[in-house]
Amino acid sequence: MILGGIEVVSTPQGIINAATAEKKKSIYLPPSFMKATLLSGVAAPTITGGKVSPVPMLFKIDNLAILPNEVRADLKGCFVVAEGTGNLATERVQTRLLNLSCVTQNGEAIIDQAIKGFVVDADGQVDLKGNPVAKMGMHLARVGLAGLLGGLAEGIEQSAYDESYSPATGVTSSTLSDSGAAIAKLSVGRGLANSAKELQKFYIDLAQQTMPVLEVGPTKKVNLVISEGVNLDIAKQSQTEF
Repeated sequence: MILGGIEVVSTPQGIINAATAEKKKSIYLPPSFMKATLLSGVAAPTITGGKVSPVPMLFKIDNLAILPNEVRADLKGCFVVAEGTGNLATERVQTRLLNLSCVTQNGEAIIDQAIKGFVVDADGQVDLKGNPVAKMGMHLARVGLAGLLGGLAEGIEQSAYDESYSPATGVTSSTLSDSGAAIAKLSVGRGLANSAKELQKFYIDLAQQTMPVLEVGPTKKVNLVISEGVNLDIAKQSQTEF
């Protein structure tokens, strides 16, 4: 059956009511799966922020969609938009399908439909297998250097004090020397300590923003699974509208 240029191919086991479909100008797509290619590379964050803002993905359907009872639907060449977030524990990009878009070659029929589904990778498991990439090592090293600077600052600050020990009480007391050199040491030490603290905070925040990501390269072959049946509404459109 060809409806607006979108073809549905069925075997004797699969029965499609063509008259009803023409009247409603739609095709019902039940839960099914199809081979596809990932067109856009992915670098999915694995931190909490990544779950708030998933990364977009684009797939191209490579072959006929396989429906129940050996029915086939020709969605070859259609695009599927998806989004995903990284899961560092499983090293997989958790992906969900969002939208299916098809256009006939003559431009007379268009499908642009929200869908629900998921992705099965080439290894047969749900979601995309990703390659963990960590880029925060340099920032963590700078956090350590800032900590060393803070320790040095504390040492300079302490050198401005004179310590005295009382054998009678067994107490060690510190008093600030009234010399100009001691005051200079105190000023330099406190200034460096404050700077080191701010540097540590800055580099820690920077390291948190560059936590590991899961990278998936383009042209990856996968299977797209439609988890819920959906009516694919076919919109008629003249070529002059393109």
